[in-house]
Amino acid sequence: MSSGRPLWVVIPAFEEEHLIVAVLRGMPECVERIVVVDDASTDGTVAAVRGSVSVRLELLQHSRNRGVGAAITTGYRHFVEQCKDPRALCVVMAGDNQMDPADLPQLLAAIDNGADYAKGNRFAQSAARRSMPFARWFGNIVLTLLTRVATGMWHVTDSQCGYTVVTRSTLAGMELARLYPRYGFPNDMLLHLAACGARVVDVPVRAVYAGERSKIRLLRVAPRIAWLLLRGWWQRTHHCGAHGWLLCGLWGIALLAAFAAIGGFMSLNAAALTAGACILSALLLDSLRSLRLQCACLP
Repeated sequence: MSSGRPLWVVIPAFEEEHLIVAVLRGMPECVERIVVVDDASTDGTVAAVRGSVSVRLELLQHSRNRGVGAAITTGYRHFVEQCKDPRALCVVMAGDNQMDPADLPQLLAAIDNGADYAKGNRFAQSAARRSMPFARWFGNIVLTLLTRVATGMWHVTDSQCGYTVVTRSTLAGMELARLYPRYGFPNDMLLHLAACGARVVDVPVRAVYAGERSKIRLLRVAPRIAWLLLRGWWQRTHHCGAHGWLLCGLWGIALLAAFAAIGGFMSLNAAALTAGACILSALLLDSLRSLRLQCACLP
């Protein structure tokens, strides 16, 4: 595990009465504090957490449902306020028991080796594709590609994985109140980390699925995340004029093709060809613009 650093774990939870206890029981002994943030669950989640008596455990509650991102941000803010050790680390693990504690040492090792933010990568293992539902896998691929473009972090392979470790100093330097409150939180977090120059590292982790139903409605959530990323990309690269609108159009067509395939309105092959052509055209156009700007700066 990590070399003597205080270690906190934040667990966002919403309607997890059947799985939250298993998450708490599997928590490694090295964890100093476990902060469960209940996002106004209407089932027995709060009772289940309160029944898990532990001196390490702390329960925070939202009076209304604000989203998984808001729950994580509440935990982050509590961590920064209560833990004053600048060496401290904060882990995020979901309340649905999809994150294996056995993968935690690798995430912590990435921080010890100089990273500011270590995030899980479920696609590093071949078993991930077989265990992950197709719609979720395909949606993850599309959103990861968009996140790479928006953030400039081309090494990030699984943008939607919420199994992460971050240093206290990194969180203390961020405007936590500005983070996106719902399912686009991992993408927005990467946008903010890119803006502040944080070192982000991908770490292979296991994809754990045991037949539970995802609360994510991809066709409703994906367009919001895509818009969030498009706005972040625009702000980061300062695109304007006809060039910028053309790029937006190409990315928009690629997104529509992806959503059409997910919704069954277009065959996967046709969607892949359409999205691929648009993405390649957008990347080529952006590369040509960058090259032109570099040439213009030459003496």
